[in-house]
Amino acid sequence: MIFDNNLQLKKEFNKLLIDTGNSKVNIATELEISKQQLSNLLNKKNLSFMDMKRILDVIGYDLEIGFKKKEN
Repeated sequence: MIFDNNLQLKKEFNKLLIDTGNSKVNIATELEISKQQLSNLLNKKNLSFMDMKRILDVIGYDLEIGFKKKEN
């Protein structure tokens, strides 16, 4: 999948939570932050690689990033 913006990444993350039975409350607890702080991280206009990596580490997932030449 090619992501054009953070909204798409957030939607995929929410699907992952549903598929794995995880909750944002549990993730926030593991990260020792509030659920609101987690929501703020996920809603940032410029969600960082490190923020998403920290979040995914909690639920045992890796973040894969690749490069693909654009088709004209």
